[in-house]
Amino acid sequence: MESVICLARPCVDGALSALDVSRLAVAAFLAILFLQSGIDKIVDRKGNVAWLMGHFAKSPLASLVIPMLAIVTATELPAGAFSALGP
Repeated sequence: MESVICLARPCVDGALSALDVSRLAVAAFLAILFLQSGIDKIVDRKGNVAWLMGHFAKSPLASLVIPMLAIVTATELPAGAFSALGP
């Protein structure tokens, strides 16, 4: 019986190498990380805005919290999707 994952050379055709498995694991981790974070920023927008306003209250960036949150959200969602589709 041939293995689907190949950890040592020579590998049979169609088997995943250890490098392939680690690439898939990293891509899955990043996809979950970015998608979960981006979706949370959409679902709990009020909570995120309130926390960030408090965090940046004494900062020169206080007036830019809402635009920055929109940019981060708009960046995280495609990053998660590309990570999921990329490997």
